[in-house]
Amino acid sequence: MLLLRNCVGTNLTRLEVILLHGMAVGVPGVPVIGVGGVGSADDVRQYLRAGASLVAIGTAQLADPHLPERIIADLEAHGG
Repeated sequence: MLLLRNCVGTNLTRLEVILLHGMAVGVPGVPVIGVGGVGSADDVRQYLRAGASLVAIGTAQLADPHLPERIIADLEAHGG
């Protein structure tokens, strides 16, 4: 398992997208988990498009305990 953490706390930077994609392609069969800066379904989609197998919601969930439910509903309604 590989972990890419967004240290900025906002949307992924271009460099992070490139790194995540490189990890996902360079180590086939190993799950890559995107962590950090996830506050919306768009953030999750960005990680998934870059190659993440899973996306973790961290601190934002503490501020808004219903955030995961809203993200899942958005992903189900609009694709993800």
